[in-house]
Amino acid sequence: MKKSLLLVGVLAVSLAFAGCGKKEDTTSGSTEATTEAAKETGEAEQTVAEGNGELVEEAYFEGKVTELADGKITVVDLDGNAKTFTGLDQAEIYAEGSALMQGCYVEIAFQEGDTAAEPKAIRVTVLMTNEEQAAEEGQDPYIYGKVKVMDENDLYIDDVNGVERVFDNSISRSVSFNGISVGSDVVVTYIGTLDKESQVDTEDGTGAGTPIAVKIVAVDALTSEDAKKNEITGTVDTVEGGKLYLDTLPMSFEFSGDPSVFEGLEGEETVTVTYEGSLGNLAAEAKSVVVK
Repeated sequence: MKKSLLLVGVLAVSLAFAGCGKKEDTTSGSTEATTEAAKETGEAEQTVAEGNGELVEEAYFEGKVTELADGKITVVDLDGNAKTFTGLDQAEIYAEGSALMQGCYVEIAFQEGDTAAEPKAIRVTVLMTNEEQAAEEGQDPYIYGKVKVMDENDLYIDDVNGVERVFDNSISRSVSFNGISVGSDVVVTYIGTLDKESQVDTEDGTGAGTPIAVKIVAVDALTSEDAKKNEITGTVDTVEGGKLYLDTLPMSFEFSGDPSVFEGLEGEETVTVTYEGSLGNLAAEAKSVVVK
């Protein structure tokens, strides 16, 4: 694989939602116009209730998708409030050519006055993809899926929508209690994009290429301390003051950090860098470096 240099800046950012914004909904047609008009006037939108042709007023809840299972969707808003909705298998889904998955930022429409602990969703609109949302948070994106193929070079998974996703697996770190193999349910943190059009290499060498898996976590180990760490292993190229240039098989990285973190490091040493922030967003800071 052709190497490229990924400059990784000094900014360290939080996993929290602080500063996270909502992208403008671009859903076309009368649904968009009605929704926007309702919001501008402060009135609830009216929708034809399923099965009886009656109009119902809508209420809205928006936030980041954390769970998708058994016809339910759980969303956490900017204040950290979680809400679960039922009826996902019957709700209208607007995703603008992307896909509804964990990590997306969505708006859920449900019936005004539905006081059930888990209201029924009428419509789910994806406002930001998992990659756009991760960029807002200053983190690398992740995706849930089931392992189809996994070796030292490649990782194939089927995501929650049954779509096959392919990753370069040459530098990933695995976290599990009982190992990861074909059929395992995992969460893959990656660099790059799942957009296949952006992955295509052009004649002048541009293009994102295959996304690179940096961490593969078995679902049953998601809450472990090891799963929360961001680490990458590579070979020291050079160290210059507060910068470390790290070589890995698919690409090279430049980390910034306190000069004391890089003290004593020499070229050609294999090291593991613990970092905060995003490799893909040029916003990672080395917190520690351990010689292997």
